[in-house]
Amino acid sequence: MRVIVLGGGISGLCAGYEVLRQVPDASVVVLEAGDRVGGAIATEHTEDGFLIERGPDAMLTQPDHALKLAQELGLEPRIVRTSSAVSGAFILRSKRLHPVPDGFALVAPGNLKAFLTTPLVSARGKARALLEPLLAPLQPAGELSLQTLVQGRLGQEVLDYLAEPLAGGIYGADPRLLSMHAALPKYAALAQRGQSLIGGVRRLQRGAGARAAGARYGLFISFQGGCGELISALAGALGPERIQLGQKVESLTRFGRGWQVNVTSRGEQGGERTRSLRADAVVCALPAARAAGVLRDATPELACELGAIPFGSSAVVSFAFEREQIAHPLDAYGFVVPKREGLSLRAATFSSVKWPGRAPVGTVLLRAFVGGSGGEGQAARPEAELVATLLAELRLILGIRGEPRFHRVDRYLSAMPRYYLGHEALVARIDEAARHQTHLALAGNSYRGVGIPEAIRSGRAAATTLVSALS
Repeated sequence: MRVIVLGGGISGLCAGYEVLRQVPDASVVVLEAGDRVGGAIATEHTEDGFLIERGPDAMLTQPDHALKLAQELGLEPRIVRTSSAVSGAFILRSKRLHPVPDGFALVAPGNLKAFLTTPLVSARGKARALLEPLLAPLQPAGELSLQTLVQGRLGQEVLDYLAEPLAGGIYGADPRLLSMHAALPKYAALAQRGQSLIGGVRRLQRGAGARAAGARYGLFISFQGGCGELISALAGALGPERIQLGQKVESLTRFGRGWQVNVTSRGEQGGERTRSLRADAVVCALPAARAAGVLRDATPELACELGAIPFGSSAVVSFAFEREQIAHPLDAYGFVVPKREGLSLRAATFSSVKWPGRAPVGTVLLRAFVGGSGGEGQAARPEAELVATLLAELRLILGIRGEPRFHRVDRYLSAMPRYYLGHEALVARIDEAARHQTHLALAGNSYRGVGIPEAIRSGRAAATTLVSALS
């Protein structure tokens, strides 16, 4: 059984790992165009003791795909959880930070007392929101967007100052276009059943037996050495002989019931050569836009559907400061910024507060985010402009004095899939077109979830599908 995996991000690595777990004597090759595996997940350890996540800094334990994989790889003793010294997050309004109301679950309040006392929403906005249980059920003609649901049920202020920065920020999406069915289906289901959004959220929280204050920070984990530990462990489980770097996949062509993978290989001296590899089956773990180009000749219909998934851009700038440079107490994990505030900054994480071991004593590591809906151009700005803008805004919000010890800039251009209206139907068409391609499976975060756990699930599920087909 010879399986080739296209793409060495976490979904591709998990696909290769799962094939070997089920069929230990299978021949598995992972082809990666870059000079390292892991995709967006990368961790830097500086000589002066900082641990900088150059991509995601955490993974959820629910769903438990990441936790189970860590246990399988022997990483459970390395797991760290968010600091218990602080909790929650802030939202910016009128250039001041206010805590996310206790019990606010991304789109609606679950704790009415906390909602009534938050300064993030005016008295008029609160009165409008609390009328929600008395409103007639929404009767949408089609899919619900985040804006249609929250604005229609709870009013404009709750959308602008709570739901948009919290829920919309996760997906970097325009609230007018973000599909509730694809991104946050349990809340869409409440509206479809004609239930009160507030009442439904409160019931969901009682059923879960836990609070939900914005992001569910108590469910986040990482590792002592950062998220890069998971990538290193996966690569180690596969073995270096199965991972080929500098291999850009150009196209796929049919070879019997299997596939021929046409690759441009980058040599150590910088030269390139073309070659072809043959496999019984292929896992395509490339982003949908890239997969569309690779599959265009072999399956135009599938490629066309893959190319219809929109992608957006973002950038992250990490800053290191001395603690005495920052006036704010940093008594939360970070903050988000509503679009209505008119800033370039969309969010910031207090990394050295959120996680242990991220910065030397007496210093602070912050991560500032730009991009998403309305801010796509920010991610591509020249580094000096981007850094200067974010520093100015962080100084205003956090009372920062002086210059940072250093900074790092990471850009993700056209790298974030957008789960816009129609996404579920589009994925269904992709699934149908892929089913007609024998021994080909798709994986990655373009389809059914943007977090690390869903990327893991996707890779392992693709591998399982192929092993079953080949057995």
